[in-house]
Amino acid sequence: MAPPINDKIRRGFSNSARQYDLYSGLHREIADDLLTKIIKEPGPSALLDVGCGTGYLTSQARKQYPGCNIIGLDFAQGMLDVARAKHENIAWILADGDHLPFSSGCFDHVI
Repeated sequence: MAPPINDKIRRGFSNSARQYDLYSGLHREIADDLLTKIIKEPGPSALLDVGCGTGYLTSQARKQYPGCNIIGLDFAQGMLDVARAKHENIAWILADGDHLPFSSGCFDHVI
């Protein structure tokens, strides 16, 4: 029996995590554009990045909001391993964006 599609996707992202940043230029451009559109004043106290991948957007949010509680969430362990190795002062959570392990309303921004 073939594994569910999410398992295949999760494995694919985990397996490509170490090379992901080499080919994600468009994703970085979109992330930069998104961050310029988020209201800066007042800064959020809590921000969640769902599908954070290797943490580019999450780390840029950390720079923009240094006092904010920032969490990066991804369902691919390989992506989180790379994110942890590259970026400090961010909580990295392994979970599925379809089933968030947080209470409703606990984040000011969800990306």
